[in-house]
This record gives sequence, structure tokens and C-alpha cells, in this order.
Amino acid sequence: MKNLYDEFVIQAEKTPENVALSDLKSEITFKELKSRVDFLSEYLHELFFLHESNIESFPVCAIWQDNKIDMVVSCLTIMKLNAICMPIDSFLPENKVSSMFQTSKAQYLIIDKSISDHNTWLKKKFKGQTIYPEVISYQRDPAKFFSKKIFSKNKIAYLMFTSGSSGNPKAVMVPHAGLRQTLISIQRFTNFCSDDVFLSLNTFVFDIHILEVFLPLITGGKCIFAYNEFLHANLEKMLNLLKLIQPTYIQLTASILNQLMGQLDLKIFHDLVSQCNLICGGEQVTPELAETCLSLFKRVYHAYGPTEASIWVAFDRIISANDIFIKNVVENNKIYVLNSDFEPVGHLQEGELYISGIGLFSGYLNDPEKTEMNLIDNIFYDERHDQKFYQKMYRTGDRFRKLDNEKYQFIGRSDRQVKISGELLVLNELEVMLNKLEQVENSAVILTTDKNNLYIFYSCSKKYSSVDTDSSHIETFLQKEFSFYCPYTLVQLDDMPLTISNKINYGELQKIAAKHEDLNSEKNFDPTLPLWEQ
Repeated sequence: MKNLYDEFVIQAEKTPENVALSDLKSEITFKELKSRVDFLSEYLHELFFLHESNIESFPVCAIWQDNKIDMVVSCLTIMKLNAICMPIDSFLPENKVSSMFQTSKAQYLIIDKSISDHNTWLKKKFKGQTIYPEVISYQRDPAKFFSKKIFSKNKIAYLMFTSGSSGNPKAVMVPHAGLRQTLISIQRFTNFCSDDVFLSLNTFVFDIHILEVFLPLITGGKCIFAYNEFLHANLEKMLNLLKLIQPTYIQLTASILNQLMGQLDLKIFHDLVSQCNLICGGEQVTPELAETCLSLFKRVYHAYGPTEASIWVAFDRIISANDIFIKNVVENNKIYVLNSDFEPVGHLQEGELYISGIGLFSGYLNDPEKTEMNLIDNIFYDERHDQKFYQKMYRTGDRFRKLDNEKYQFIGRSDRQVKISGELLVLNELEVMLNKLEQVENSAVILTTDKNNLYIFYSCSKKYSSVDTDSSHIETFLQKEFSFYCPYTLVQLDDMPLTISNKINYGELQKIAAKHEDLNSEKNFDPTLPLWEQ
């Protein structure tokens, strides 16, 4: 079965002189990239060949390199060998990286010597073999390099560690077949081609980064890495970056877009991205955000999918800000929106979304209990007509409403429905309403871990930052839109904390809330009064 490396090789033969990758300092053609992969894979072949070809011995090879072109070389090499790739980023804290090594039991680590020297704790935490690509010397004739995959039975492309935004990291085993199908389907839907330039603004440890890199690699296009520049750039530098690169595709989460829209001169921004296509996913896209994006970008695509479904499982173009839905499911995948009795919901009814198909993950590495809980038997599987990859389905925890013509509208997370003082509150719905306020750039609502207090966090649009914004406009809004009774704390932040995947970091917000608890305990809340009067 072909994997993404095989698709890359086919493309490299068609467009050998096209620039494949750039990091703003250097660039590499398809021909040069394939040559580097061949050399590194020949060296790693000597290390891997002792492994037996059974599922227990497929090696996990971690990659930790600051140069993104080097990272892609290593990733393609591991795909060529058909081993399992585990990307690491220098922005990750030590405890997270240690946890990744412990969970994955990685046998190999491809790492820059400078990173290894700087992180002295690695010698204690990583017990496998360390590989420094920059000190490898190649002696053999490339014409004699091997061509067969060592671990031909391995179906897992990479391990992606995900915990949503609140903790408890899980090692998701993402399959080669699902990854390849996702990229091929999105290429067909968008008509991404060799003339396109994908500006990569996400880290390697966020699965959507795979789309930014490999969509160009299987079509002859170009990927330009600017994650570090984007992360640290001020607005002027970021605008200059867009003017210099003139990308045709970028991919951002709703949280990042909300922050950008509150800071940018939209007319100047429009002039820079009017010929650029935007892919937005990972979080709920509000009509207000969609309307702004539609006025700026050439096209706006709405993508939906958990890491457990090989990046994205649904991919649709947004035509109207008031019509945001999922319908166009990646080929060889199915979605079901079911009620609590596991029955398909009717028109305008809500239910939880389940995913089945070729893109479904193989499970959580070394966590059979969590795998069994989330990867369940597909009650709709028909062995007479369905392929075997439909035997299981994944419980997403996301709630959708069924619309006309097999469209589904995202409602929110099932675990974000809470009952406070007898009143049911959907936290993400409150966030959507708060984000409609002109003064609010972004918002997040949490219930403290003891379930006793509601925290409403918000950041203000930058045009209001010169004024010491009070909370009266939010309290007035709550009085008008909601009539539940409960204690709450309103906290203004300069910027909303984000995870490394550029999603709102609810775990960090819980820590901020914990620091306020002592102060809150001194307040006397009256449950008979509406919250805005307290």
C-alpha cells in the first residue's frame, strides 16, 4: 500500500527542479530533497534492519530538529522505512517531552547536536539510540541504495500527542492509509497544484501541520515555513512576511484569527491576502469571524476533524457566514450524528458525532482502556457491503445539529454542558455570544475544578486597549441574554492563553482561576439574585 513518501517520490520525478521547501533562509528542490532522504534512510537502514517485522517491534523514531527542512527530511526518511514517526518541538516543556518518551518507548531519536547539548536531562529520560544527522558521513553509491520498506506490515505513520486543551496527553496512532486519503481528497476539493504556495504557520507537533507540508509535496507546490517568525513577529513584520511570500494558502485556528482581527488594519490585510485561500478549523468558527474572513480572503474553507481521524474528516467551503456546516466528508470515511440511544438524529435534532472509515486512528498507544472507551464497534457496519475499516467508529464528544441536505452544524463539546444552580449552561455557546460584542476580541468560559464557580475570561480588541475597559458592557450583555442564577467571576486578560496548537488553553485558565479562588471566597454571593447584580 502506498504512503505519503511514495506519493512524494512520484511527484519528485515529475517536478524535480521545483522548489519543495523553504524556511526563508534556504530552500530545497524536490530532487535535492529526495536525495537527502535517500542518504539518511540508507544510514538508518543499517540501524533498523535487526528489528523483526511484527507489530510489537516496529520502531518509534522521535524527531527533534529546529530546522524545519531537516525535520521533513527525517520524517520522509522514517516514512520510507515505514517505521513510526514522533515529532517533538523545542517549544514543548521538559515534562511533556519526558512524558512522550515514557509513553512511546521510542527506540531512536533524530536530534540536532545543539538541542541535545542544551537539554542535558535527555540522557536520563531517553534510553534509546541518539542519531545526529549533521555528523553522518555517507560512503555508499546512491545507485546501490535499497528500495524496499523494512517494516512493510506497519500501518502506523506517526504518533501525535493530543490532550485537547486541558491535559492528560494521549499518543494517537495515525495510519498511513488515512493520512494519504485525507490529503488526496483535500487536493481534489481545493485543486491545489504546483503553482500554489502554502505558508506554514503551525508547529510540527500539531497534526494540521502535516497538511501544510505534504499537500505541496504530493502536488509539486511549495511549502514555506514561518512558524517561528509568525510566533515572535510584531504586526509590521508579519505583514511584511505576507507581502514577501504572497502565499496562496494559509491554515489558522479560530483563536489565532480572532486575535489577528482585533489587531490588524483590515484594509491593509485584505490587500495582502485577497489572493490567498484560508483553511480554518480546530475550533468553532462563528458567523462573525466567517464574515470577516470572507471579506478578506479569496476563499475560506472550514475543516473539521479530531487528530483521531487523520487531520480532517470533513472539508467544506464557506460561501455564507450564516451557513457554516460540515458535509463534504473525506472519501472512504463516514460520519454519524446519534442520540443517546445510538439512533440517527432527525431534522434539526442534536446528537453526538461519530466517525468511521479509513482515516480512523489505530488506538492510543499503550492505553487499551482509553482506546476501548473511545474506539467502539460500529453498529452500522454491514460486512456484506462495507470494507473492514468501517468496523469501528470513534466517539468524538462533539455535538452537532442536523440541517437540510445532510449538512451538520457544530454545537459544541458534550463535556462543556454544565448545570449550575439547577440551570443548564452550554459554555461554548456563552463564548460565541460574548465574542459578538464589539469590545471583546476573544473569550473563554470555564467551571472551576471543584464545580463551584463559573469564570468568564475575555480579552479586549486592541482599539479599546488604550482605555481601561470596565466590565459593565459584559454584565449588561449577560443581563440581556441570560437569566440563570449562579456565582461567577469576570476576568480581563491582555491575551488569551493558547496551547502550542494555537487553541485556547483551558488548562492554563484553570490555573489562573485557582489563583483567584482565595479572593472569591471572601465574596458573599446571593443565589437569589441574578449574577449581574452581584
